[in-house]
Amino acid sequence: MANQFSFGSGELWAIGQNDPTPIKFGTLQNVQVDYNSNVVELHGAKQLPVAVGRGKMKVSGKAQFASIDARVMSNLFFGVAATTGKNRVASNEVGTVATAKVTVANAATFSLDLGVVEKSTGLVLKKVTGTPSANEYSVALGVYTFDASMNGKDVYLDYEYTVAGSGNTIVLTNQNLGEQPVFKLVLRSSYNNKQTVITFNRCVATSYTFQTQQENFTIPDFAFSAFTDDADELGSISTEV
Repeated sequence: MANQFSFGSGELWAIGQNDPTPIKFGTLQNVQVDYNSNVVELHGAKQLPVAVGRGKMKVSGKAQFASIDARVMSNLFFGVAATTGKNRVASNEVGTVATAKVTVANAATFSLDLGVVEKSTGLVLKKVTGTPSANEYSVALGVYTFDASMNGKDVYLDYEYTVAGSGNTIVLTNQNLGEQPVFKLVLRSSYNNKQTVITFNRCVATSYTFQTQQENFTIPDFAFSAFTDDADELGSISTEV
């Protein structure tokens, strides 16, 4: 009898109902599919059951992949369209206070202040909305204003700014209960040119986890739950033996 095996992480695609452009999960690390069912056991006077009946069934899974793709988050999880343009953060940008002011390098598209630290002392300056006193600052349109005692001193500036024309941004709006993206999943694994292909006709995402860690790459987790389509079919499992 011929044997068939599966080796490696395989390949995984999703096809959304609202956007039919396939999404391939890049730099895939692993995929796990779980078929679980409840069983009810009928017992008499003895320890072992005399009959077993299957009840409800649940099919779910998860994937880990390293490539960051806005379409996974927008089309498959949040259900809101991404727009062109991106947010970036400047961290520890050095500025020298002159005439009580520093204009950041990206002042033209400045969007959010993230704090100021005096470089020589490590002192965290306090943000105010009025005229700054010693160890204070204010900011408007990417121009930071300080007390005159800061003239000639270097500061670290952290802030967010926008870049138009490239990248993607997803605005996470509050959606109605019961509304979520629905998509098809196709998983292919192989060994020695023999393929195992698992297809789920309808799925919804149940979680998306983004965890950074020291001295390692970020590997997002994507979990899903599968359910039947209008033809009452869950999908298919195809092998070569």
